Amino acid sequence: MGKLDDLVTDHIDNPLLQPERMELILASLLGRTEQTARRRDLIRALAQRIDLHDKGTRIIGNKTYLLHPLAHQRKHNAASGGPF
Repeated sequence: MGKLDDLVTDHIDNPLLQPERMELILASLLGRTEQTARRRDLIRALAQRIDLHDKGTRIIGNKTYLLHPLAHQRKHNAASGGPF
């Protein structure tokens, strides 16, 4: 049984845990983390400029300028197959 365990472990270990593959996986995860942090910062900046009233919502500042980074991020992610 030990030999079978070794064969299975080696078979899984060889393709999955190679340094090149791990580097690609970690780089992908790091890129997603950076995109999420950037998107969160953009939303936070926009939220700081929104003023809620009984009559409705008011966005302080140039709406085109404020929404451009979000639209750009969405367009970029759509082109790359991302979710947002």
